Amino acid sequence: MSVKRQRLDSNVRGTFDQLLASKASFEVAWLTVRNKKPYTIGEDLVKPAALKMAEITWSGRSHEATKFSALCDETTDVSSNSHLIVYVRYKSLHVAEEELLFCSPLELLSREIDVFNKANEYFNDNCIAVYVDGGPAMLDYISGFSALARENNPKLKLATI
Repeated sequence: MSVKRQRLDSNVRGTFDQLLASKASFEVAWLTVRNKKPYTIGEDLVKPAALKMAEITWSGRSHEATKFSALCDETTDVSSNSHLIVYVRYKSLHVAEEELLFCSPLELLSREIDVFNKANEYFNDNCIAVYVDGGPAMLDYISGFSALARENNPKLKLATI
């Protein structure tokens, strides 16, 4: 799905819903105005309180997923800038969840080693599988991302989508 065709209320959803986040932000702004409080109360009180609530609520979830698999995609946008996009899939209680791990620009080149170095910053020993697209930077048996990842972690399962 192209970026232009994506909508906030699309059927493709992760664990973060942009539409609900916008609605929640609007409700906080509405309550601030309705109670005749200065807009800075959001920065002074609401944001720190929300961060503390999220920290308490989500702190347990970080320990649930000790292992994950990753989907890597090296892509070029319409302005000819290369990006590395990595999604992770992990088991949370009784369901499999998928989230964006990171999207990082590849500064000068999108060589195999550049892609590997970007992804290696985020991977650790708990990564159990990596899925890559069929691009040459990903698949080259000698110096491709797959070869470098296999060299760094021999137990890693690799697959092409």
